[in-house]
Amino acid sequence: MKVTESDYRAQAYHALARAETQMGLGDADLRYAVLELRVAIEALVMGRAATFQDEMGEQFLSKWNPRDLLHHLRTIDPKVDRPMSLSVDMGKDGVEDFRKVGDSRPITLEELDRLHHSLGSFLHAATLSQVGKGEWFNAAKARKRCEAAVALVRLALDSTLSAMKFKFFASAFDCERCKSDNHILNLRPGEKRAVTCHKCGAPYAVVGTEDGMRVGAHRLPITCAMTGCGEQQQFFADEIRASSKWTGDGLKALEWTCQHGHFNLITMRNILVDGPQTATAA
Repeated sequence: MKVTESDYRAQAYHALARAETQMGLGDADLRYAVLELRVAIEALVMGRAATFQDEMGEQFLSKWNPRDLLHHLRTIDPKVDRPMSLSVDMGKDGVEDFRKVGDSRPITLEELDRLHHSLGSFLHAATLSQVGKGEWFNAAKARKRCEAAVALVRLALDSTLSAMKFKFFASAFDCERCKSDNHILNLRPGEKRAVTCHKCGAPYAVVGTEDGMRVGAHRLPITCAMTGCGEQQQFFADEIRASSKWTGDGLKALEWTCQHGHFNLITMRNILVDGPQTATAA
């Protein structure tokens, strides 16, 4: 069964209604209101993801974390969480006559970071520090956060437009590492964007061109430091970070053994600041 953004918006409506009911019962039930409001926010983000599920990788279809989802959606369409108005030109004979169709007001990544996370703090037991100050549960602060979340969810649900996606502007490219198909919206000529493969996370730099876009893998060349060897290998930036270890002097470093068996230690400071350089070879 393929769900739609409308299905998730209906879930958000119900969660909002339950939250408002709990808020009206008094401070003792505010934790339940917090829970319902987090569900409402998550449902709205899931709804945006449902609209783009054909462009998303399979691994993202099972993710529940709204921040991870929205961050990935931004790599497909940077304006996926931005307010938008849609108008249609109904003019004739060269005379413009724009008629407004509606507005879309999704929850933004910044709003998600601010409210979803802060609401979650009220779903846990009080810390020793809070109890020491006599704050087993700060009902006044919880209610204030709930009221802010209610206003945000209502704003999103009151949008007259939803499930907006300009798919005809989308382009695709194959990941050089895992060969999976990736979709992003076309960029304006000269516009740049950093994206990651939806399946393996390989980093890419995308530049808009007159006839589409140019995609380049973000790789760093590493040259063996052994005298007379000179073997070079290119690593994806995320491979270097994932493989790196801390050295004794506090610098992060990558261990690499070339095909000739020479051991190389490359400091992350050299890679990120001075450009790829080998620190030692043995």
